[in-house]
Amino acid sequence: MNKAPFQFFRLRIGDEIVGFMRFLNASKPFFSKDRLWWNGNSIDYKEKDSYIEFDDINKQWIFESDIVEFKEKQNKDNFFQAVILFDPDETDFVAINCENFQKIKLDFWPKYKMKIVSYLFINPQLADELFERGYL
Repeated sequence: MNKAPFQFFRLRIGDEIVGFMRFLNASKPFFSKDRLWWNGNSIDYKEKDSYIEFDDINKQWIFESDIVEFKEKQNKDNFFQAVILFDPDETDFVAINCENFQKIKLDFWPKYKMKIVSYLFINPQLADELFERGYL
């Protein structure tokens, strides 16, 4: 999924973030609880969310399942919230607008300032709606 020479993942157990994993090569994962100190000691997890190779305006890594506020750079009054998901049809990440459930393809994201506001895994009603619409 990621195009970088390495991959980052957020590790979770249910709605609790327990750490992060990164691969600098395919055979050796490194783990961290705080994204500062990395080592080879495994962290127990159930789910992992991929890093999408974008950071928000606060320099926070954006992962799939994040709910992100998209604010147009040219028109700051125009903003919306969207969920970041991997779309197998697009073979890339997309943002699903939380109001009208339209896809925003990755190519359009650079025209927005992005800010993480929440997570899909702590918003079960939104997850149910996305599931009913065939996104999950």
